Amino acid sequence: MDMGNWAEVQVGDYGTIYVEVTPSQQEGWREAGRPAEITRKAALEFERVMETVRTVACGFRDGLERLEEKTRPDEATLEFGLKLGGETDVAVVKASGEAAFKVSLTWKRA
Repeated sequence: MDMGNWAEVQVGDYGTIYVEVTPSQQEGWREAGRPAEITRKAALEFERVMETVRTVACGFRDGLERLEEKTRPDEATLEFGLKLGGETDVAVVKASGEAAFKVSLTWKRA
């Protein structure tokens, strides 16, 4: 893999992932001249993604737990997409199309 357009991001104790970085239309590669800054920004973006996944998952799970026992499903799957914007936060979008991340979470009764 050509590492010229990738930033290496440490994900806690779980390992390393690589995040593709591309120049913005307005700024070109000027900002990209600082690899440490790119890696730091990529790590922050990834943490924002994971925080959004946690928030959505916990809300969905809590909603399932509030259902009456007799109407609670044996299995439930939540699927959604996440999109990262340059000046916006992480946004939940349709699970197809322009989603940068497609997330599928499944809960099964114990």
